[in-house]
Amino acid sequence: MIEYFLIIMNRGLILVFFILIFYIGFIGFSDFSKISNNLSDFNYNLIPVIFLFVISAFMILGIRQFFVLKQIGISLSIRDNLKLYFSGLSMIISPGGAGQLIKSYYLKKKYNYEIKETLPLVFVERFLDLICITTLIIFSLLFIQNIEIIFLASIVSLLIIMIILIIKFKKLFTLVTNQLSKISFFKKFVKDSSDTYNSLNKMTSTKSLLLGYGLGMISFSFDAIAVYFIFMAFDVDLNFFKIIASIYPSILYGALSFIPGGVGVTELTALRLLTDEGISTSLSSTIILTTRFFTIWFVTVLGFAITKILLKK
Repeated sequence: MIEYFLIIMNRGLILVFFILIFYIGFIGFSDFSKISNNLSDFNYNLIPVIFLFVISAFMILGIRQFFVLKQIGISLSIRDNLKLYFSGLSMIISPGGAGQLIKSYYLKKKYNYEIKETLPLVFVERFLDLICITTLIIFSLLFIQNIEIIFLASIVSLLIIMIILIIKFKKLFTLVTNQLSKISFFKKFVKDSSDTYNSLNKMTSTKSLLLGYGLGMISFSFDAIAVYFIFMAFDVDLNFFKIIASIYPSILYGALSFIPGGVGVTELTALRLLTDEGISTSLSSTIILTTRFFTIWFVTVLGFAITKILLKK
């Protein structure tokens, strides 16, 4: 299994290169001097508050991982569990976050748990994230009407129902895994689909899903509050629900695009939604770049740092 992740990591420099090219173009399009001026007006006193909510949000997801693993008889200490969770975040910029499957490798290497048993972990986490983000968006639509976002929420809701059906009906699950086995990247992971299905069912029991959903909603609420404080730091007076309706649909678009980190899709979608709210292009771009820094890029770097610690022991 590790050879697949070594390939991903070896391609990391190429990925970073293209990400830098995009951001250089994005900043150039938005006017570098105006972005620089916006950053100089940023209220840096709010940085500790933003970091507090961001880190708390991810720690709650780490605790959620503890309960998900417990469903299949894996009981790591909270400390080890959080290290495992944050190390997985080093691969969050992989398409759909699939690179976080490396956590199964860590569980095998350090704790001798079978990969086929822990493989569904990342899928369950991403599935719960999808439900939570969609819930936030639907909740925002109670206060803000937007046809595009209503359509997106409807499509994703149908996708969630399809996934639930695949999880609960083994024949559907087998059909899907047989199709995935034709893809070289997934072939290694789905060869023991029977054991994987048993673990998946335990992780997605009604009790487990409800607990995971509850913790996920707390986490994403904290994340939304952090984003709200970023807007406040730029002195942008935008309704909290409008912020959700502008930022989180772009995250969904980015995730569904399966582009690493959603780079490009997320930023450009958020830019369009924020400018529709009357915020200038340069200020919208500055807010988006700052939000991405405090969330995905910060935790990616943190994940790499924790991964080094994890691999040393």
